[in-house]
Amino acid sequence: MFVSGEVAWLGFGSTLVTHRNRGGQGAVFARRITEGLKLGCKWFVTETGEDTPDSPNPSYHNMIRHGFKLTYLRPNYIYKAPG
Repeated sequence: MFVSGEVAWLGFGSTLVTHRNRGGQGAVFARRITEGLKLGCKWFVTETGEDTPDSPNPSYHNMIRHGFKLTYLRPNYIYKAPG
């Protein structure tokens, strides 16, 4: 978690494939939010890949389940080496 003023960014979290579907991401969200509130944060932000019918994103669903709301979709640029 990175804190700046009243804003906390909850980024760069991951779970080993062998340990997924056990509530780990939710537990980490809860702890980060609790700590952020203690530090005076009023806003919590995070990001993940887009959730689509062809490529569902469990991380996105966890974020929605824990109270986050989609604000916007950000384009990602991918570098492709010449040749």
